[in-house]
Amino acid sequence: MQIVVLKESSADEFRVALVPESVKKLVAAGNKISGEAGAGLLAGASDADYEQAGAEIFSSQAEMLQKAGVLLAINFIYAPTNLAATIPVHASQLFSRNLTTFCNLPAKDGALNLDFSDDILDGSCVAHQGEIRHERIKTNYKLRING
Repeated sequence: MQIVVLKESSADEFRVALVPESVKKLVAAGNKISGEAGAGLLAGASDADYEQAGAEIFSSQAEMLQKAGVLLAINFIYAPTNLAATIPVHASQLFSRNLTTFCNLPAKDGALNLDFSDDILDGSCVAHQGEIRHERIKTNYKLRING
């Protein structure tokens, strides 16, 4: 399957729809990934990061759209950027359900069980036992804990 990741069009959007770590997994599963040049820059991922993960980088959105089997974007060009605000009850319910599911992930029988072999838990853990685990935060912000 051909998956295309677009650069966000909103000036106040810093997220990207697919990070390099996920690109690696999708490529390993047999998918082809194309990314628009600069798509991940505001989220801390360079075009080189995407290329190393197996994505092909394009500068032309039109060229990528012709190839797309699946198109990934946070705020697609034709979608309202405040969609959640137009359906606040449903958006809140969905957000709450996602947070509940996430919070239950490391909780087993009422105890905290941090299984870092789980990609979601590992990728979302910033620090553990006084050490920064998240490589991008270590690199970008050069934070030091206990040191």
